[in-house]
Amino acid sequence: MSFAGSAGQQVAMDLTRGALQGGTRFISQRVKAVKVKLKAGYRVLLVTKKQ
Repeated sequence: MSFAGSAGQQVAMDLTRGALQGGTRFISQRVKAVKVKLKAGYRVLLVTKKQ
């Protein structure tokens, strides 16, 4: 929770908060999470794809 000194500041804070939440939602939809299950004792080498 935050308090602004004026109505203009409150509007600016609300717009900024909305933009950040929208950006986070957009990024989370674009980034794919890879889930891997491993058995004990195995090692995994992670390599990024070159485009």
